[in-house]
Amino acid sequence: MTEGETTARLTLRPLGPDDAPALHAIVSDLAVVRELGPFWWPLDFDKTASRARPHIGDGFVWGLFEGDTLIGSVGVTGGEIGYMLRQDRWGRGLAREAATAALDRAFGPMALQQVGARVWADNAPSLALLHRLGFVETGRHTEMAPARGVRTAGVDLRLDSAAWRALRGQGE
Repeated sequence: MTEGETTARLTLRPLGPDDAPALHAIVSDLAVVRELGPFWWPLDFDKTASRARPHIGDGFVWGLFEGDTLIGSVGVTGGEIGYMLRQDRWGRGLAREAATAALDRAFGPMALQQVGARVWADNAPSLALLHRLGFVETGRHTEMAPARGVRTAGVDLRLDSAAWRALRGQGE
């Protein structure tokens, strides 16, 4: 998907090479990266720059912009949702706003029947957000968290399209 979306406060669009410096600033914050599964810390700029491009393959990844300022990302790839947000934007409902737009895309134009999520068990804000979005726990796991440098307990979750439509008041 090359098209983005807009929400009440955000512009969501594919990342490009010009976004690499701002993206690198976000992933250089250990408080952010320790909550992400696939990120090492510190991440070198070239690795970050390789992610500052439109997603190729199933799904999409959007940069989250307030005006012209990159503040995070959200995407659905491989049937799973993922998101990150600059620490100074936490607690403002922006992750929920972005995730809602991403799930609308996943269950709308992408026609997915379910979307999964994986979150560290001690990441209470993300767990709460996923539950508010209608995700239900399907299992637990333990895996290496690269930015933490230790094996970490995680929670597996799933949201079905019917549950999402019901939550959004769209019915069957």
